[in-house]
Amino acid sequence: MEQTNQTKSPLISGLIIGIVSIIFLLGVFQLGIMVGSHKARFNCDWGERYGTMLGMPFQGEGRFGQPPPLGMLDPNGAFGSVVSNNGQMMVLKSKDGAEKIIVLTPSTEIREGRVTVKPADITDKDEVVVFGSPTNTGQIEAKLIRVFSIFERGQK
Repeated sequence: MEQTNQTKSPLISGLIIGIVSIIFLLGVFQLGIMVGSHKARFNCDWGERYGTMLGMPFQGEGRFGQPPPLGMLDPNGAFGSVVSNNGQMMVLKSKDGAEKIIVLTPSTEIREGRVTVKPADITDKDEVVVFGSPTNTGQIEAKLIRVFSIFERGQK
């Protein structure tokens, strides 16, 4: 009888480890689906609201005047030159000509080199890299902005 308990113990522990491993892998798979859905939703929303972000009236789905289909955009960041900045929102123009609206919050950290700068210090002469998270309106809520100015801050 002792021999049967010893042979069942490794079998049961292996079965438990296998079930836990399968549950873990299913959880990782579900997380990947959630991240992919979030990226896809951002891209769909961005395309639907392209005109409204530029001040044009909303054009319903399926009507003429919709923007041409674009490749997958990066919903978590942007790089480009500053077109406008009012301290709460910033418009960036990337090298390919696409414009992105960046939302600045009180918790947004803005750095130029090792120095922290204020949102009002960013001008249209600056190149910036923005890291953040997408909003439901196709904008990016900035968490960190790195400024690469053409001139030194004191010489502007």
